[in-house]
Amino acid sequence: MVNLRLKIRYSLLDTPWGEMFVAATERGFCYLSLRRVEIDDLLLSPLFRKKVDLERDDGGFAEFNGKLKDYLEGKKVFFSEPLDLRGATPFQRAVWERTGTIPYGEVRSYDWLAKRIGHPQAARAVGRSLALNPLPILIPCHRVVRKNGGLGGFSGGSGLKRRLLEVEGVQLRLKLDEVQLRQQQG
Repeated sequence: MVNLRLKIRYSLLDTPWGEMFVAATERGFCYLSLRRVEIDDLLLSPLFRKKVDLERDDGGFAEFNGKLKDYLEGKKVFFSEPLDLRGATPFQRAVWERTGTIPYGEVRSYDWLAKRIGHPQAARAVGRSLALNPLPILIPCHRVVRKNGGLGGFSGGSGLKRRLLEVEGVQLRLKLDEVQLRQQQG
């Protein structure tokens, strides 16, 4: 009898930014949370709608954990780990794959990304796809910003997005409303 359950290995990684959660299948990395998540939260994710067998595997992620620590400490790290994007729509896959080509330390706009995947009017849909990115940092959605230089959205919050960009040496213009707010407060 064939086992129809998906086997997923996972670990909680100790990083300079706190505990992070990572998961992988036999095909590659399938989930990375920049904050600690509980297993129950993971199983509620649309990514895991299939029946899964979860297996904790702290040793299996040691090399990745080292690279992640180096990255978060500001070292220039390139992630080339295989990814398992099963379950992604063709549009999401196109967005995520193109996002993966944005060089370290650089940013591109949602509009730029929409044009590059052949959907020039779909900047908002690009943003929605990036909000569902299951592999932040590996698929560097933090490198996608508004065309006016504003941060735009990020599933981990704008503070975390700014922090990731700062790790890579990116300096962004502040959005006009942030500048006005600072002027009013100061």
